[in-house]
Amino acid sequence: MDKVDKLIIKAKKTAQRKAERFFRGFVEHDPDTGKWTAQGQLCGGKINGVRQIFSKHDTMEAAVDALQALADTYPNTVEDAVVFIDDLTE
Repeated sequence: MDKVDKLIIKAKKTAQRKAERFFRGFVEHDPDTGKWTAQGQLCGGKINGVRQIFSKHDTMEAAVDALQALADTYPNTVEDAVVFIDDLTE
């Protein structure tokens, strides 16, 4: 492999590390409003470089679908993403 190929591979790996990736999601229910909140967290490859995206939905399924769309938009090629769903009733 020549030097140019090695530089191209190195540049691709560097770009991938800096790209935002979906790594965690939360779905929570607000009993006062009856709405479900989807919270997606994106990692930009830096320490403390987390961006959070919130959206409100009428159903739990719609909130999970919103997180799935976020995961599709910001794919995580490094690790599996985790989604926590708060569906416990008192």
